[in-house]
Amino acid sequence: MYPLLNVVLVATVGLVAGLAGYTLHSIKERIRKKRALADADDEAAKIIARVEKEAETLRATAILTGKEEVLELRESWKEEERRHREDVQQTEKRLAERSRGLDGRFETLNRKEAQQDSREKELSVLSSELLQAREGVETKAVKIQNRLESIGGFSAIEAKEQLLNDLKTEAEADAANLLRGIREEAEKSSEREAKKILALAIQRMAADETADMTVSVVQLPSDEMKGRIIGREGRNIRSF
Repeated sequence: MYPLLNVVLVATVGLVAGLAGYTLHSIKERIRKKRALADADDEAAKIIARVEKEAETLRATAILTGKEEVLELRESWKEEERRHREDVQQTEKRLAERSRGLDGRFETLNRKEAQQDSREKELSVLSSELLQAREGVETKAVKIQNRLESIGGFSAIEAKEQLLNDLKTEAEADAANLLRGIREEAEKSSEREAKKILALAIQRMAADETADMTVSVVQLPSDEMKGRIIGREGRNIRSF
């Protein structure tokens, strides 16, 4: 834009100078033609001075106008540059905010993945503990079977069938419900809460199954045997 402005200024000044030169030339011709007149020299001098003054004024005006246009263009360019710089800064700010948002999302995903891995490990441990508890219950069932056989009234086959049927039904139902409950609780709670739930569930299952298995009808041969089992004033029952 500046080279074009310079060309315009030069052309303007040249045009003014050309007009001035042409005017001076015309005046000189008139002066030469009127040399015979007594006041020709004075008039020519005045005309030349006036034309030169006008030419200088025009030249100064053209230069001043050009400078003003240059200043206006420079200010306009500065304003445009400032707006462009602000746009760039706003764009960089939005990109930085989006980048922080993505970092936060990645961090959340990583944390959830870590929690999921931890829960899967917890479920594996809980399943192993549940299996051990079930094995312990089966061991207790064998001991109870032996006790029933020693008390009498049940044959070994009858006691075994009764215990196994009851134990199988109760253990399958309790194990399925317990495992499902443990999985749901483990997904929602911490490791400490999940272990607490497992411990309480195992205790409840063991107590329920023990109570169910020990509540069996045994025919005693005599009242004397009943008294021995109950004890004086129910002492054996309370101890048991």
